[in-house]
Amino acid sequence: MTEFPPGFFDISQGGQILSLDRACQEFRGPRPLYAPQPEPLSAAPTVTDIRLNAIVGPDGHLSQIQAVDHLYPDLNERAIQNVSSWRFTAPYCDGKTMAIQTNVTVEFKGR
Repeated sequence: MTEFPPGFFDISQGGQILSLDRACQEFRGPRPLYAPQPEPLSAAPTVTDIRLNAIVGPDGHLSQIQAVDHLYPDLNERAIQNVSSWRFTAPYCDGKTMAIQTNVTVEFKGR
């Protein structure tokens, strides 16, 4: 577990981990409403994917955004800034909005 930054698996105050298959009779996960990829860095055909972990809140906004991989530290902050503007549909558990942890990928072209 040393490849994850300190606090990566911390649960926010009042948070709890639930097994969705046991906690929800009906679950609907978040779907992207606005998720633009960044502008190409150059005309080069190379693509670099940056994977991030985040919480999708009941309002569809992302929080607690952290890089999953640390292979390209120069792109991690740019990726985090990019997804900060992304919006999702609210996740639902039995008809009530909820927060859920998810992974998203930012694609940098022209690396």
